[in-house]
Formats: sequence, C-alpha cells, structure tokens
Amino acid sequence: MAMSCFEKAEEDRHTSIAFTTENMVILQFYPPDMVARVLFETIIKFAETNPVYLQKVVLVASPPAKALFKVDVIVNSTGNRLNLSEGPISKIILEAAGSSIQEECKNNYPNGIESWGVAVTSGGNITCKQIYHICLVRSEWSSVKQKYKDIINYLLETADSTGHTSIAFPVLGTGLIQYPNDQVAKSLFETAMAFQGNHLKTILFVVHPKDFANRKVNCSMYAVTDN
Repeated sequence: MAMSCFEKAEEDRHTSIAFTTENMVILQFYPPDMVARVLFETIIKFAETNPVYLQKVVLVASPPAKALFKVDVIVNSTGNRLNLSEGPISKIILEAAGSSIQEECKNNYPNGIESWGVAVTSGGNITCKQIYHICLVRSEWSSVKQKYKDIINYLLETADSTGHTSIAFPVLGTGLIQYPNDQVAKSLFETAMAFQGNHLKTILFVVHPKDFANRKVNCSMYAVTDN
C-alpha cells in the first residue's frame, strides 16, 4: 500500500507525502514494531528508485500518553544541577513520578552532573524501573551530533547491561536547546537501529500529540525496534 502511494505521488509530481501510524497503533490492528519496520523499509526501497519529484516522506504518530509509562526505563533531559522542575520534559516526569526522584538526585548527585552526563533514579510513582536523566549541551548541531549519538548509544548499552528490556525516549534536545528536529529524529532512529543488545528489545520514541514541529519532521515516529 505504501509503495503504491509513493508511486502515485511521484506520478502526480508531488514533492512530499505524509503517513500516520496512529490509528493502527492505538487500535492495535498491527504490532507497532511491524508497522515501523514495514514503513521504513518501504521508504528506503522507494528512495532507491531515485524519484524525481517526491523528496520528503513524513511519518506522523502520537502514542497514548500512558504508553510512556509502560517501559522499564524512561529518558529525561535536564540541566547540570538536576533541577527537575526546569524544562518541559522534566516537569512532566517530575509531576508524574513525584518529589522522591528529586530527593534521589539531591542525595546521590549533590554536585549535579557534567555536560553529557547521566544520573539514574528510580521511577518514583511511575510504573517504570528507572529514569535516566541526561544533560545535553546547547551548541551548533554539527559540533554535537556525534556526542548526541554517543550518549543515546550509552543509554541503550546501560539499559541492556542492567537487564532492562524496554526504554522510552522523548525527542531529546528539540525544545529549549533547539537542536534541529529532523536531525534529532534521524539520529535517534539510526542509533536505535544499529544497536544490538542481549536484553533490550523495545526502543520507543515518544512525540507529544501537540508537538507539531516534531510530528512533521521527516523521521517523526512511534517506533519499536526488536533487536
């Protein structure tokens, strides 16, 4: 079906096309990992035909909010001081998890963490086992792209080595830090697809339904990879 849509769009000389996986995932007609893999494999296959007109494919998805809390590990982006009340993602997680995770940060990391560092807490009131709090750096994307991929890979390795089987990532760095949405999504997906672990089987990327900028970039996704 997707390939037919690509071919029709190319035939009609359209330059972009958007697909939504939302209904299939929420209604549970198909496993989300299968949906993600089929879509991306079809995109790659079509790209290999060297289309003349169709140059942009958008995958739009918004999982139910509760899906964020059905994993072993949730990743959070915060500052060096680990003040979880700062930043939109941190605020949401702190509100859901409760003040106990802030106390863990103060007790276990009294001096905070360095840039690109990671602090680990429990899930508090959230039904996850751990929360990984990372500190990103505001800078030009070209100068931090590799560091970004490295820390995502480090988080995957840490979760896998701890025996966790699932992890959820928000679209880290596209808010206050202002990393480019499309490059962040691409880096997240490429790093996840390249990861090979022993325990970690589910990697979930979560985009808020009202985060229109990230929902519209080339690689916005609700993707589960089964390594």
